[in-house]
Amino acid sequence: MERRDFLKIAGIGGATTAAFGCSPKATEKLIPYLVPQEEIVPGVATWYATVCGEGPEGLGIQVKTREGRPILIQGNPEHPLSGGAVSALAQASLQGLYDHDRTKAPAARAST
Repeated sequence: MERRDFLKIAGIGGATTAAFGCSPKATEKLIPYLVPQEEIVPGVATWYATVCGEGPEGLGIQVKTREGRPILIQGNPEHPLSGGAVSALAQASLQGLYDHDRTKAPAARAST
């Protein structure tokens, strides 16, 4: 087999794999960014004041987002209960958004 023939076959195989590997769900996720929201500027962070529902007290927090995705949680200094502090549960809630398989509770070791 010559080098050119090999490259032709490899190119056709790669194109076929790419065509069948694309799923419609991946395309659906890209569509909202064709017409971005007015407050979202790529590369510029947007801050939102909200309340964390992880703990029983409902502390006020500020959430830093980039392109609509939360990346940082800080305490809201103007909230009367938190006073700018944030709990460990609030910090960990950000990980729950991105990693659904994360362990929900401590696991006990099986003794042998």
